[in-house]
Amino acid sequence: MCIRDRDTRYWVEEGNINLHDKGRSEEASSTHDEAYADFSGKVDVDRYKTANLAAVYLCGSPGLGDSLYFNDEQLSDGENSNDIANSKSYFDLKFFDVLDFLAEDDNELRFQRDDEDYLHPVFAALSLGTEEEGSSDLIVSGVTLPVLYAGQENIIKANIKNIGRDSAYGFQAALYADNEIVSTASVSSLSSGKSKTIDFNWKPGRSGEHVLKVSVDYTNRKKELCEINNWNIPFLANIIDLTPPEIEIDSPLDGSSVSSGYLKVSGTVEDTSRNTTVDVNGQKALLADKRWSADIPVAPGPNKIVVSAVDGTNNTGKEFILVTGISSGSGNNESFVSGGEREHVNRKVNAEPVSSTIPVYRSDIHKKDAVFPGFYGELGLIFAALFLRDKKRGKQV
Repeated sequence: MCIRDRDTRYWVEEGNINLHDKGRSEEASSTHDEAYADFSGKVDVDRYKTANLAAVYLCGSPGLGDSLYFNDEQLSDGENSNDIANSKSYFDLKFFDVLDFLAEDDNELRFQRDDEDYLHPVFAALSLGTEEEGSSDLIVSGVTLPVLYAGQENIIKANIKNIGRDSAYGFQAALYADNEIVSTASVSSLSSGKSKTIDFNWKPGRSGEHVLKVSVDYTNRKKELCEINNWNIPFLANIIDLTPPEIEIDSPLDGSSVSSGYLKVSGTVEDTSRNTTVDVNGQKALLADKRWSADIPVAPGPNKIVVSAVDGTNNTGKEFILVTGISSGSGNNESFVSGGEREHVNRKVNAEPVSSTIPVYRSDIHKKDAVFPGFYGELGLIFAALFLRDKKRGKQV
């Protein structure tokens, strides 16, 4: 539907298109990956000074990619262009300035599912205006900061106000941490003299102090009475860390058999703190970036390997694996074989000429002649002679 007056022209398209994949069990015979909204008719692109697009989604999921194209030009929601339908409430209302992409005939909007399982575009509107914006003036009048936690989603509220003479349409606001954009928010419109509260979602990657600030119309797409008052005064925010380090043990594998002796254990650690230490069975591990390793003793039989990581705020994470130590042999006359039994290993022995051999039995399994050097044979003859001598003396007495 297209409606126009002397200064404004707009199109409204509504419906409930089901974009979907084949489903988890692939019960669907095909996928539905794209949907279109056609803004048909000719447009005098030189006449119109504004072109604002609104799009509404249902069932979008944060983290699952989807995209939006106007006349084959990919649109961005602030810095985000590959996850447009990303609200946790499964309802998204997004606004875009498409003046630079406006075509003279049959403008077209394309919704693309990409990685989303299900996505329902239900509304699209394109409005063109002949009056150039330039009499609005957007400022950040306040920021409400809760207790912020590292590694968790936090909601920061900012109050923005239009102190200009005219309304402002379709602009973006951004939250900065240490001069980097960490979250954006879309604003459809803000009338002259009115205020609005917008939410920023931020998951800090580390604890400690960060410099925060908010910018309204950070893309500088709106012509305003004043272009240098879109920022609030930066302030320090302390991020609290209650998240323990996340440990991964890469080697050895849980339940594996390893040679007894010293074993290298290695893996990775993820944490929001910069001051993390790792130990393996009480032995401090070497840590380089996110990788750690340690050499620990392993005894024959079952061994429990416990890896502990402690961050700068004393949050502790632990992981463990079980391995079985297998003896690699003492290097003398015995070695382990499968099943845990032992077998003799032939070894050359330099000794005196053999004078006697004595059968020796080890349980009921192994039987072998033990070899004794001649010294022991001679010693036996001496004892025999002494015994006969004492016996003879006893008869004489």
